[in-house]
Order: sequence, then structure tokens, then C-alpha cells
Amino acid sequence: MREGKEELARLLLLRGQHEEAQKVLAGLPFRSNDLQALKLQSELLLREGRASEAIAKIEPVMATSSDPVDWLWYAQFLSRAKQVQEADAAFAHVIALAPHWPEAQLAQIMHLIATNRKAQAESVVKDWQGRNLQDISDRRALAIGFELLGQTEQAEKIYRQILEENPGNAELLLEWAGFCLRRGRTPECRAVLERLVSTDQGSLQISDSTRLDARRNLAQLLGLSPDYRDVCRAKELLEANLREQGLPTDRCLLARVLSRRSERSSKQRAIAEYQTVVREGGILSPEDRLAYAQALAYLGSWPDARMQLLELVNTESPQPAHLVFFVSQLIKYKSPAVEIEPYLKKLQFLPGYDFVALELQTQLAVRDGREEEIHSLWDEKLDNAIRSSRWTDAEVILGAAESSGLISWTETGWTRLVEVRGQAILGKALFLGRQKRLQEALDLCQKAAESLPITAVAATAMSILRLNRTSIQEDELRLVEAWLTKAKESDAKDKRVAIDYASFLNLAGRYDEVERAYRELLNRNDLSDMEKALIQNNLAYILAVDSQKSSEGTAKVRLQEAEDLIDKAIAVIGPIGSLLDTRSVVRMGLGKNREALNDAQQAVLEEPSPLSYFHLVQALIAVGDTPTALREWQRARQDLGLSPEAIPPIERTRFREVASQLSQ
Repeated sequence: MREGKEELARLLLLRGQHEEAQKVLAGLPFRSNDLQALKLQSELLLREGRASEAIAKIEPVMATSSDPVDWLWYAQFLSRAKQVQEADAAFAHVIALAPHWPEAQLAQIMHLIATNRKAQAESVVKDWQGRNLQDISDRRALAIGFELLGQTEQAEKIYRQILEENPGNAELLLEWAGFCLRRGRTPECRAVLERLVSTDQGSLQISDSTRLDARRNLAQLLGLSPDYRDVCRAKELLEANLREQGLPTDRCLLARVLSRRSERSSKQRAIAEYQTVVREGGILSPEDRLAYAQALAYLGSWPDARMQLLELVNTESPQPAHLVFFVSQLIKYKSPAVEIEPYLKKLQFLPGYDFVALELQTQLAVRDGREEEIHSLWDEKLDNAIRSSRWTDAEVILGAAESSGLISWTETGWTRLVEVRGQAILGKALFLGRQKRLQEALDLCQKAAESLPITAVAATAMSILRLNRTSIQEDELRLVEAWLTKAKESDAKDKRVAIDYASFLNLAGRYDEVERAYRELLNRNDLSDMEKALIQNNLAYILAVDSQKSSEGTAKVRLQEAEDLIDKAIAVIGPIGSLLDTRSVVRMGLGKNREALNDAQQAVLEEPSPLSYFHLVQALIAVGDTPTALREWQRARQDLGLSPEAIPPIERTRFREVASQLSQ
């Protein structure tokens, strides 16, 4: 029983849950000569900043040990406690006890580097290299030593020599994959990991544990990708591990991968996986607890999220990311300022977090109607940036102030910046566009066109139109088209200009032209998969809606093409709201009304908009649920501003038909 509780305390300590570990240890009877228990207690004391007390507790018992494992722990413990000379002596003792133990050599090198003694570390590595090492473990450790010193070419040379001699050594390949990743060679890392997880192993000598680790590493790599295909592959790898061993490590990693996705369905699955871990007695690491809390908060379960976050922030040294998210949510959920300010002060005193703290302080002040109190702090930051000609910093400051709610101050700031740096005029135009001041924004673009590259002006103007799609006038369309035409003439091969022009045709309601433009874009070979997927979604929508005006045979062909396009887009981007909305339109056209309704319902949950609600109403009518369709119609008209102007021109005739049908 005692050993089990000590192991639990050790796990809690590794997870960063120091208070819980202390409670577990407090319930155990104290034994003055129990080295393992004293290690745990000393670690806790060190994390509480009581280094002297920790060393005094462990030092007498260490004198009785001759185990190199214990002494390596002690040397690293002293190094973390900033007891440099004592750590040096302990490392020397470890190496005397186990002179051929590579892990001890590496730990000593890391200690020397951490204490700014790189020359000594290099001497240790050179001495080690001079032993003419033959054992694979020794040579691998030597490669890591060179990497720690920043001598990556020498490290790579050693790795390649060992790999050439041992091409089927899976553990070595796994280490090589990590080296490639640290060097920024992600494709090479992925290729090695794919080989390790492949069912066709060939001559590869791979243990079950190495295969499980390779799957985890590959899943972590793929889980960071914006490409939904990579995320699905990561899920498959982790689910394979779970089928084989069912370890909490894999379940937590799966939940972490899913929690990064934007769609609700992935966050719901992440929450379910975390709840399984907790239900089965598992312990969430701080990273996982934060991901769990973020998913809960995203889905509106703030009380549950708050409980998880309190576990993270009410510690001696909370992690900055935990404080930032917690404070942002307290502001969002209208907690009183008296509760928020102590956490905000903690953040303000953390090195490197003063600007983030200012943003949160501003959000709180704006929320409580005290924004003028904060202006002077922003004035100082902007003044310093302008005075030092740090133009990018100035624009970052203005963007942060705007997102924090200082709209009037930000406008004044842009005016000041444009006075001293004319190129910033397009930044101010975008700001005005975000404030729905379309005409003023385009006036600035027109002024910018006199001196700035037309491609930059056209791109900015298109961004402004997208932000104001419901209020665009014909003369504004003509103005922007003229800039886009000039931009195409200045660089006919620029894919960004081609994409913007297709987007313009869509906003202008010129659907025959935009269909051709989208098809031309999809035939290009310089678009990323993500760019193609967005275009496939847009083309699928136009084909599906426009098919209503076609003959039955033509409509079927166009709808089938639309279905293929939207399926390809979802495969790359994932089941986000706007794509599900498109698929609901496609499926209604194909008569798959129940499936269309499922998509439409999920779309309004993910990204509620007048258009997605309009499609939900149509799907409800299609399945015969007119009463619910009427309720959703009335809600969208009242709460979201559903109107003919709020939807694309291509659907306005259908809008009038639905309005007439529901008014009867």
C-alpha cells in the first residue's frame, strides 16, 4: 500500500500537481532512512523554494548509498537547486561509480552547459569521443552530447555512421527521427516515423514499445497540422495504441490532438476522452488539464472549466499560459474585477508577459466602462514604437488595442502612424473596414493607389469587401474591380490576385464568370491543398444552388460534381461550420434531406450566420417539419439579421419563396 501511494505521489509530482502530492505523502508514516520517500519530499520542498531544507533532509541518507542511479538523481537535484559545486562533486561521484554509463555523462554535460561552462562540457565530450566507442548506446549518447553543444554536423555524422552500420535498428531510427525534427526537417522525420509504424516492416527489428512510441511521436507531429487528413491519421495511430494497451498516455494525447481542432464535434470527443481518463483513475498533466478546460469553456461549460483551471492557477508558480486563459475567461464570463485583479497582478510580474497583461487589463477596463483609465499605458507603448521607427511593432500594438476593445483610441493611433509613415494607410483602411465603415476604407485605398503597389491595394480592398459583403454598392464594386484588373496586368501569374479576383466575382454575383474562374484556379499547380479546398467549397456551393435553374439531367450532373468537391474540401479542412453548410445545400439538391438536416443543424452550432440559418430552415421544410422551420426563421430574422441582403444574390429568389411559404 505504501509503495502504491509513493508511486501516486511521484506521478502527481511529475504532472506538476505539487499540493496533491504533498497531501498523499502527508498521509504516510515517516521513515527517516527511506531514501525513495525522502527523494519525493525533497523534490516537493525544492519546488516550494525551500532548497536548503530539502538538501538538509536528503544529504545524510545519500551518504549511505552506493547506487549510481540514486547519485545521478542527487546530482541533478543539486543542479536544479543551484548548488553548483555540490552538484559537480555529485556528478564526479556518479561517474566514479559507473564510468561507462552514457546517461550520467549526458547529465553532466547538460549541467555544465546550464551553468555556463560550455568549454568544460566540450572537454568532457572530446574526452568521451577519444575512447573510440563501439557500443551503439555510447555512440548515440555521444551524438546527443554534440547536439547539446550545438555541434549538430558532428552529431549528424555520428548518427549516420551508426545507421549505416545498423539500418534495421528501430530504436536508433526513432532517435534519428527526433533529431530530424529538432533540426526542422519535418518531412524527413515523418518519413522515418511512417516507416516505423508501417505494417510492412521488412528487415526492421522493432519492439512493441518502440512501435507504440513511434505511433505517439508521429501522431503528435500530425496532430499539429491544419490538414484534417493528418489529424485523422493521428487519431488512427493513437486508437491503434489504445486497442493494444489502452494507456492513459495515448488517450490524453488523442484528446489533446482533438482539442486543438476548431469544430465542436472534435472538442466534444476530446472532453469524452479526458473524462474517461479521470473516471479510470488517471491523472491529467497541467498541459492536458488546460486543454480539457479550454474544450469545456469553448462548449459553454464554464463552471466545469473553471474548476479545472483553479487547480492550475492556485499554485505557488502557475504557468503563464494558464493564467492568461483563466483571466480571459473570467473577463468573458463577467466575474467581478475584485476576483480577477489578483490573478492579473501575478501575470503582470512575470517576465515577458507585461504586454499580454496589458491586453487583459484593457479588456477588463472596457468591459467595466473604464477604458479611459488605460489610454496612457497604450500611448506610451505606441510613442516608443514610433519614436524608434519600429513600424511593425506599432501595427501590432494598434491591432492588440483594437482586439482589446479600444476602438476610438486605435483610430487615433492609426491616424498618428499614417502621419509619420504613409505606407501604414492600408492598415488604417483595414481597420475602418472592420468597423463597417466601407466608404471611408475604400477612400483610403484610393489614396494609397497613388503611391503603393497596386497588388497590395487590391488585396486590401478585397479584404474590406469581404468584411462588408451585405452593404456593398455598385460603384464600390466598379472601383475595386479596376484595381484588381490593374493588379492582374502587373503580375498575371500571381495566384493571390487570381484568388482575389474570383472572390470579387462571387461577391459581385457574377456566377457564370466565377465558376470559370474557380475552375481555372483548380487547374493551377501552384495552389496549396488548403487553398484548393476553399475553392472547392465555394464552387460546390455555386453548383448546388445554381442547379435549381438547370434541367433535371444537367442539375444531377452538377450536383454530383458539387458533392465530390465538398467531400474533397472537408477531407482537407475538416467538418467546420461553413463546409457543413455547403454540404447541406448539396445534399438537399440530391434529395438526401435527413443528411442535409444533420449538416445544417451542426453548421449553425459551429458557425451561426444568417446564411446557415436560412439553409437550416430549408432543410427543416424539406423533411416536413414546417413548425420548427418557422421558429428558426423567426429567430434568425430577429437575432441574426436574416434578410435578402444578408445572403448571396444567387439565393435571394429562393429566400422570397421561403418567406412566402412560411407566411401562409
